[in-house]
Amino acid sequence: MKLINNIILKIDEFPTLPTVYTKLNEVMAHPHASAKDVADVVSQDQSSAAKVLKVANSPIYGLIGKISTISQAVVYIGFNEVKSIVLALSIIEMFKDVKANSLLDPKDFWRYSFAVGVISRNIAIGLKIKNLEGFFINGILHGLGKLLFLKTIPDIYEKILNASREKNISVRKAEEKVLGISHPLAGQMLAEKWRLPKEIQNVIRNIYIGSVNDRYNEMVSIIHLSVITAGMLELGNSGDFLIPKINRQIWNDINLPEKFFVNNYQKILHEYQDISNLLS
Repeated sequence: MKLINNIILKIDEFPTLPTVYTKLNEVMAHPHASAKDVADVVSQDQSSAAKVLKVANSPIYGLIGKISTISQAVVYIGFNEVKSIVLALSIIEMFKDVKANSLLDPKDFWRYSFAVGVISRNIAIGLKIKNLEGFFINGILHGLGKLLFLKTIPDIYEKILNASREKNISVRKAEEKVLGISHPLAGQMLAEKWRLPKEIQNVIRNIYIGSVNDRYNEMVSIIHLSVITAGMLELGNSGDFLIPKINRQIWNDINLPEKFFVNNYQKILHEYQDISNLLS
């Protein structure tokens, strides 16, 4: 029990999100917020602004070279998507000092997370979902709990990763045995502390289940499938040497077009390689 209490304490004491994201939330809460209002906040942090433009101009959004200002990004890809990109970049920055261990390099974990985001958005496009907001960013952030463990208990977490391999069990089961809590729950608790949208909290908590309260959830279910796909394609490193089992009911509910992954593999790979350059 001491370890789980220690984890909960570390979550309570974890730093708040950077000011740029907090200010953006405040501005966007105003019903008459304009693209300029959003741009003014993002542009206060030149590094974030440059990366937002890089993401907005990536093949993921299909607008390569068209967006030269944050205001244009807001117009083309939407207020919420820009806010989500700022959130993802803020979290990447918060975990930039996480050290690699013998089994997991944080940069490889981010690459895997980017792959999940890219695959999720492509699946949503393949299913002709009209509102694509959130699939890419929520896919990236689904593994928040692992980052939390890597940052706060690095030595213990390396032992957990080793134990999962030695005992041929999932990292989640190894976490529960050692810590009394798994990374989906810990990640959801951190997301709740940060008051992140319920949608991303659902993704983080239910990513390996694939549903919410035993019901199909479009966002959660698609990202669940994307996690498995990224593992099978060996894009980046999730830290888990066992590929999670798919929720068969979810597979049936999603009902992907025939040969979807065969037809979209090169597109997914191109987008994945492009967005991974953010780590360089």
